[in-house]
Amino acid sequence: MLHNYMGDFRFQKGLRAYFERFKYSNASTKDLWAALETTGVSGVAELMSLWTKQTGYPVIFARPIHASDGTHSIGLKQQRFLADSTSARSEPPVRWRIPIAVCDVKDSKSIFLNKITFGADSSLSKVPCRGVRSQPSASTDVGSEETIYTLPNVVQAPQVRLNPDAIGFYRVRYDSIMLDTIMDAISSGAIPTRDRIALLDDQFALARAGLQGLDKALNFCLAFVGERRYSVWSVLSECLAEVRILLEEATYPEKDGIVFPQPSSEICGLDKLCAELALPVYAKIGFTPNPKDSNRVQILRPIIISILGSIGYSDVITRAQSAFQHHYRAAISELSDRITKGEANLIPPDLRSAVYSICMRNGGEEEFSMLLDLYSFATLDDERVRILSSLGAATDANIIHRLFNFTFTEEIRKQDRFHVLLGATVTAGGRRALWNLVRTQFARLSKDLGTSHLLGKVLAGSISGFASLKHYEDIKAFFERHDTPCPRVIAQALESVRIRMEQWKRDEVAVREFLNSQYPPDF
Repeated sequence: MLHNYMGDFRFQKGLRAYFERFKYSNASTKDLWAALETTGVSGVAELMSLWTKQTGYPVIFARPIHASDGTHSIGLKQQRFLADSTSARSEPPVRWRIPIAVCDVKDSKSIFLNKITFGADSSLSKVPCRGVRSQPSASTDVGSEETIYTLPNVVQAPQVRLNPDAIGFYRVRYDSIMLDTIMDAISSGAIPTRDRIALLDDQFALARAGLQGLDKALNFCLAFVGERRYSVWSVLSECLAEVRILLEEATYPEKDGIVFPQPSSEICGLDKLCAELALPVYAKIGFTPNPKDSNRVQILRPIIISILGSIGYSDVITRAQSAFQHHYRAAISELSDRITKGEANLIPPDLRSAVYSICMRNGGEEEFSMLLDLYSFATLDDERVRILSSLGAATDANIIHRLFNFTFTEEIRKQDRFHVLLGATVTAGGRRALWNLVRTQFARLSKDLGTSHLLGKVLAGSISGFASLKHYEDIKAFFERHDTPCPRVIAQALESVRIRMEQWKRDEVAVREFLNSQYPPDF
């Protein structure tokens, strides 16, 4: 952020001066700011002091303003961003001096505003602004702490967005009119990859923090139909998986029995949303790898197959099961046979995790036994970990029970056991099975896993997916009775439960309405 504000030449010149001056001595943060100011950019210390002296970072609220005289402005105000909305009420107000850039919604290079905002009218206002068409005037609404910037006549307020290239260290909460314009720009392919990632991540982070509805974030996903970038899909799939956990927990039967219920109408709606996003991509890249595939396609295919398999898309499931059968026969064949005729039937390594998980989710005892055979034949650690992580996708309580028993045998190295346990958390039933294991065999887990690092992973995985007050209270009471070497991990996991619980309390009605109206249930 500071590098972009100063520019390449001045920033590098300031760093050289800093390194030269302190190459044989100690330095403090203020020494770096002083060195950067020797380049002619004044006010660096004033700008950066709040970023280093107070915790957190800001979220900026942006809205368009259309005056009666025909001029267009943009109103900006800030507050500290906190993932836990309940904490925000008790936190004192905090302000940052923020290098703000406002660009054309479809062109990150077309900058209309680039200056320090929310800062004092001092030396900062005199720093040259690079790449700006014209310097907008600003006024401040003291009552609302909103700063209003008049935009050039060539642009209308809804046709702009903030933080081009995602350089600024802040989130942005847009007015609905501006957000609709941004969605249109994403759909048309006008917004670059880095900005699409930042915009998408902001929407779900804001919903999680209670700064906007989760239904708005889900609606925003519709702008990504046919998205072809793996980096965007990695964020998109993670966000949708988090929503799935929320819906699974909200609709799970009240008792803690290990069951795998039929998906609710809301989960079916989410599945249809995932299909709408992923099927256009799948139609172009297919299931079977092609030698001519680009690297982008190679890394994108596993995530698309995994998503479509998890929602029960029949073509992907059928192809995965067929590929798994051929792979199994090739993998357990004699080495000589494998060399002559079996290698072509092996699933490419980058697709195996997705295929294994799909087959376990839609299979039973046969697939479980076949994966155990593959595990015993595997010679590479990577393959063993892939298999162990996929076994937990089973949707049969008896198989999960057998899996946990197998986990603590000599067949699995102690340092690999957490892969099996965490693999079970992909389903609501598996999460409860793991939590029951923690409650009933806590001493054994603590002794067996050995290090606080591995134990912390398992404990966090066993509890952080829940979303009810009952689970929150049960988990808190359990760990008040049992000492752990990782209390901070437990505190963070409990915070995740509380945040998810608060989010569902806020957004339940809106999310149900959005999914059921956008994707009506099939009767």
